[in-house]
Amino acid sequence: MKLKSLVFNAMLSMGFRIERYKNNWQLDTGSNSFQPDPNIGMDIKNFFSNIDPFYENIKDLPKELQIGAWKIQLENRRKNQVTVYKRGNSADIAELHENMFYNELITGLWAYFYFDKITKSGIADFSDDFKDYDRIYPDHPYLLTDNPIKCWGHRNSSVENNKLIKNSDIAHAIEALMVTNCTNLISNDSCTVLEIGSGMGGLAERLYHSKKISKLILFDIPLNLVTAYYYLKRGLGEKSNILMASTREEAIKGLTSKEVEICLLPTCFFPCLSNEMEIDIVSNFYSFSEMYEDTVNYYLNNLPESVRIICQANSNTAVLKNDNHTTEVSCDKFDYPKGFVEVFSSIQMPLKSCKSRYKSKILYKN
Repeated sequence: MKLKSLVFNAMLSMGFRIERYKNNWQLDTGSNSFQPDPNIGMDIKNFFSNIDPFYENIKDLPKELQIGAWKIQLENRRKNQVTVYKRGNSADIAELHENMFYNELITGLWAYFYFDKITKSGIADFSDDFKDYDRIYPDHPYLLTDNPIKCWGHRNSSVENNKLIKNSDIAHAIEALMVTNCTNLISNDSCTVLEIGSGMGGLAERLYHSKKISKLILFDIPLNLVTAYYYLKRGLGEKSNILMASTREEAIKGLTSKEVEICLLPTCFFPCLSNEMEIDIVSNFYSFSEMYEDTVNYYLNNLPESVRIICQANSNTAVLKNDNHTTEVSCDKFDYPKGFVEVFSSIQMPLKSCKSRYKSKILYKN
């Protein structure tokens, strides 16, 4: 109890607070604590009318893009999520996503703890990582956001007593620093960033505000992609042109249109990329470690020729994951495209979140 109090007091003294979460998305129907957007819920409903959550309706999908390593776990862990989509009620879909930090959309995806099993050591690790970040980046670049989703704390730094950070924020802030620093190596006035593994959209949300980045292309499996879409539409919808493609035609439109600022694509449309498309930077944080080796190499060796920089952080230790059915591929052993040389590497922060086994790497094309 003493340790817990010390950690909470330390965080409070920095102007931040920690919230507890329950693994239950079904809130009291009389609650006014959040305002889901049914229009975004309808977009997600329409998306799944064309794309099965596990690509069961996609023909001739390359084996490397099939949802393999994590399918069984996803089916078990995301049962409620899939059930909501199948019911097809846009209001329910919006409620699920609006309250996603309390439910299975986010629960268990981060390394400190599961939100229904918060541990003292997990809170201590989170506090240690924040203190490291605070010492190295005292101005807290990219840490806070103003996404209006209530359960995310409406993290607007200008609002007193409203500086809520989540355990994903430190990682997203550091990732954003890595990618935006890479844009300084691109001679163009503006550049396009391809993110393989959108996650919940936290990195894209931050990169959108970079003056040097004119377009973001996000790929992920459907269950993650729609989470990122809801999060980004709620936070940036009125200010940005965001497209989520559920057909090949929409995918090509999103990739080639100069008006689309953020293009979200399910990984089944990765073959829509072509050498005629101008993409400057490719980023991947942690998700290559969750794939089979042939899938990682498929992505890396089917990038457009215009790509100049690969910015990533992945495990460099071969540990067993997925109930001991999958061995992580060490990032030093990835089959990087010819012409790319490693120009930077380091242990990835935040250290405790990454269990000190993730390695950040930047590769530059000669």
